[in-house]
Amino acid sequence: MENLLEENAQCLQNNKQDFLVSAAVYKARHLQEFNCDTFVMVSCDGKYKRTRIAYRTDNPYFNEYFSFSLHCSERKLRRKGLLFALYRSSVCTSMHSCIGECHVDLNTVWEQRNHGFFKKWVTFEPTGRALSNELHCGYLLVDLSIASAVGIPSPIVVAHGEDYDTIARNRLLPAPDANEEPQRVRCCFNIFRGEFVHSAEYAVRVSYGGSKVKTNV
Repeated sequence: MENLLEENAQCLQNNKQDFLVSAAVYKARHLQEFNCDTFVMVSCDGKYKRTRIAYRTDNPYFNEYFSFSLHCSERKLRRKGLLFALYRSSVCTSMHSCIGECHVDLNTVWEQRNHGFFKKWVTFEPTGRALSNELHCGYLLVDLSIASAVGIPSPIVVAHGEDYDTIARNRLLPAPDANEEPQRVRCCFNIFRGEFVHSAEYAVRVSYGGSKVKTNV
């Protein structure tokens, strides 16, 4: 019987099915940019959605819900991720400046009891031109969940009296390894020049930990 259950689980992992990845974006706190116009871009599997602009504040409220439909196997779903990017809105041009990003892998979300997190603070890390000596540039309060067509979602249990506004107690952190202590890691690099055989316009894109950055052309 156990072997049969394992075979069925293995079959479901490899077969394509429909998934709904949902993200609720509530508010941001402790931004390094003061009294500016900001919005959050949420992307998953090449699809992009964004919040409205919060004007002239470093503690913006968004209160918006987004969903992404994916048709893939469970195995491939676990390899994908959600990217939250905080942008400073530009009135004069369409080139908005990115203040910070946060990447959440879907495997972490899927491994939760209800395939989701409720009221967790994710950390924005400086990126691109916004890089600084700070380890973070703000926090974002979100809900994350994944629903599958073959699964029955469990109800979310809300803890009464829980202070979800306390960032230190409700941060979304990587699950610590049993034999290792959790540590923060930052990968920094500089791209100076390149030599190519053909004469053309080039740009270099670097991916690390699910995040992507690209040089100018």
